Amino acid sequence: MKRLAQLICLLAVFASLHLWGMSCTGTPSSEKTQQQDGGGVEKRPEKAVEVGPEPTQEAPVETNTEKAPEKTAPLCQKVDPVKPTKDFFVDISRQSGIQDGNFLRTFSKKVPINDHSRLAFADINGDGFDDIVAHSLYPNAQAGIPFQHLVFINNGDGTFKNFSDESGLRNVQAAFFAFADIDNDGDQDCFAGLDIPLGNNTNQIYLNDGKGHFTRKANAGVEVANLFAANAVFADFNNDG
Repeated sequence: MKRLAQLICLLAVFASLHLWGMSCTGTPSSEKTQQQDGGGVEKRPEKAVEVGPEPTQEAPVETNTEKAPEKTAPLCQKVDPVKPTKDFFVDISRQSGIQDGNFLRTFSKKVPINDHSRLAFADINGDGFDDIVAHSLYPNAQAGIPFQHLVFINNGDGTFKNFSDESGLRNVQAAFFAFADIDNDGDQDCFAGLDIPLGNNTNQIYLNDGKGHFTRKANAGVEVANLFAANAVFADFNNDG
């Protein structure tokens, strides 16, 4: 009886250990049975590995943060050419005022004409409109005909005002004028040039006060004797601005 009681106790302990193993692993103890091969190396059952679906490769997302250039209107707009007609040019000389002081419509006898064969266009008073300077033929080939340069201020409406005396250019001893901003003050100054030798006269510079009044600049560097030209242009040859 004593031996039977001991055997029952051992079975109870074994059963308790078996149940405790199942609660910890969640699997029957029979699945953990160790098997031995001929070499005495224990082999354990391989664990099943869950294989999920293969990851899908998403298309790369562009991260270009550069802004597309804004569309702007072209600087030059296309304009259809004007088709000329028989009245494409209209003579408005009389209405414009440029005949003031140099044109006689009616006269009792023939008179010599002072030829203004050279023209210059420049905004001499800074109002945004091109004015007219008509150069006299200097000296006039006909004796007794005084030279005079005519200056007309543009009114901006197709008409002009005679500004010859106020400009200071009317009686300048020169055959032609060239205009540019010589002293870098924002207005158009004047180079008065000679194209033939004429006594002690030389080329000259006249500075503009910004309102179309010109004053001679002495010792400007262009008063060189016996130097003459048929025309003159301004350009930045030494690239100093």
